[in-house]
Amino acid sequence: MKQNPTNKIKIGDIFVNEWGYDQTNVNFFQVVRKTKKTIVVRSIESIKDYNSQSMTGKAIPNRNKFIGEEIRKIPYEYTKTDHCLKGIYVSFEYGCGHLWNGKPCNYSTYA
Repeated sequence: MKQNPTNKIKIGDIFVNEWGYDQTNVNFFQVVRKTKKTIVVRSIESIKDYNSQSMTGKAIPNRNKFIGEEIRKIPYEYTKTDHCLKGIYVSFEYGCGHLWNGKPCNYSTYA
């Protein structure tokens, strides 16, 4: 695990945090600043496509539509190919977030 992958992160990059128990929540965070060892992210809105019959949908980030305060994070990177978490991550209140791959994220709701 590398502790300082900030040189691989750009201002404007999006992190996604997918979490939940009875439902899958998806939160997006946009990088707004960075230093040598940290990044600063802000929560952003998501654009959701919802299917009320299955209580599921897909979400994508709505870039620059900020809804939260700045949060300082220390990124880390898993590089081993045999590790289930390969890539750059940051810790959030509920689990960890990774760099968004550009594809819609699945989410679900609970009645």
